[in-house]
Amino acid sequence: MIDEQKLKRLKYEYLYEILKAEEVRSSSALFAYAKYLNETPLQYEYFPLYLKIFEANNQYAVDALLNGFEPEQFLDLVVVPNHFVLKSVFKSLDLHRSNTLYVKTVRVFGGFLYKFYHIVEEGFRIYEPTVADVNNLGKHLDETRDQNDPGNRGILDILRVLSELDRDHEQNKAKLDVGRQSNKIRADFLDNQRILLNAITQPILEKSDTVDFGIAPEQLQ
Repeated sequence: MIDEQKLKRLKYEYLYEILKAEEVRSSSALFAYAKYLNETPLQYEYFPLYLKIFEANNQYAVDALLNGFEPEQFLDLVVVPNHFVLKSVFKSLDLHRSNTLYVKTVRVFGGFLYKFYHIVEEGFRIYEPTVADVNNLGKHLDETRDQNDPGNRGILDILRVLSELDRDHEQNKAKLDVGRQSNKIRADFLDNQRILLNAITQPILEKSDTVDFGIAPEQLQ
């Protein structure tokens, strides 16, 4: 007989294997799950599930979840502003190295964050990003592409509005620090004579030698 604790453990073990999607069977399960969520009316309560799909970083599952949506607008339809969701997105940006996050996910997060920080004081009241948060955002800029690349554009727009916190009359040190770092990252990316390493430390900018956006599910083979 399986007791409740063992049942819960088995459930989370299988879910963990699906989210890792390290072989065809689990990738197929994750793809089917993402497709199901895409075909289900978007709801705020599902935000943690959407986030898990994005964090899994499987391009096939992400594409299935986003089917029919512009990446920058996907979360606009389901998320209300609060501290938890903003912190969760910054945490997701921290999870992946600078060259390993699928570009459509970068676009989703960029569009989401811009929605809440384009009026920077209002966004800051909901969740105060730290300098570390700003660095984890900036590290996903792709220096091999220009500022008009959709992934880069979203990040640069957020950095621009956050840089407005660096102003002469500002007394809040946290705001000044975030504003100055945002401005420095943005300026170093846009200046052809400079590189991100001037603004962000090497450990944060560290790239992976192998970049893999997931195994194709059975449904697409």
